Amino acid sequence: MIRAVANPIISDQDVYPTVVQFGRTSALDFTYAIKSLIDYLNITSVVLVSSTESSFDHYSIVAGIEQTAKQQRSFRIDKFIEINEYMLRENKIIAEKLRTTTSTIIIGDDFNDLGMVLRNLEVISLSDDHYMIILICNQISEICTNSIKHIVADASIIILAPIIEQYKVMANKLSERLNFTIKEVQFHNKRVNDIN
Repeated sequence: MIRAVANPIISDQDVYPTVVQFGRTSALDFTYAIKSLIDYLNITSVVLVSSTESSFDHYSIVAGIEQTAKQQRSFRIDKFIEINEYMLRENKIIAEKLRTTTSTIIIGDDFNDLGMVLRNLEVISLSDDHYMIILICNQISEICTNSIKHIVADASIIILAPIIEQYKVMANKLSERLNFTIKEVQFHNKRVNDIN
């Protein structure tokens, strides 16, 4: 039996030989993308920001990046800040923790209310003070940034997200097929009721 997960804690094939890593993007993919970017920009260290929430079916991609970067020594992590977004509503002290000598802040999109988190972290102010904000998206950028476009633009946030070619065409075709199936089921149910 093969168990498939996207949790980097169990990526050691010697200890967990039946685990297959999967996902549209993995922590490893993002770690390499970040490494390439910070090498190109000659950045020495980063601050990682993630949600504290995790469960059986949800694992923070930024927590995975942190583990992968430490394990492979890809780049230096100055701080790894885990945020409980419900506590963030009450307290803005966390925003001050982001103001360090490290000017690159990487934030995951795994928050329930990403817009509120970005506002409370004062990313626009951080950007004005020459901090580079990178948002890690598990989904394509159009979906990930749909509700926060103005924050992304105002804070000049760099988005790292998977690319899915012809996403809109595929979404439209899928929508058409699902609507067709739903209409067919409704029509079938109506005919059964008419017969009875």
